[in-house]
Amino acid sequence: MSEPLAIGLAAGKGTRMKSDLPKVLFPVCGRSTVRYVLEALHGARVGWVLVVVGYKADLVRRELSDEPGVKFVVQSE
Repeated sequence: MSEPLAIGLAAGKGTRMKSDLPKVLFPVCGRSTVRYVLEALHGARVGWVLVVVGYKADLVRRELSDEPGVKFVVQSE
């Protein structure tokens, strides 16, 4: 049997948060919100995660560069 795959949507700008920071990078208790999602996925034994990036994709890629099993897909306008 192959490993489960998840798709994480991380392309949002976060306009309502009134910040230039992508909303998935917003800190909650000292960690970015996307880290909580990846932790839950790893806990569920998801082997691969496709993270859809868009707004400030380079920042999201940098944040997750140390995460095992994470690949990125770009959502362009």
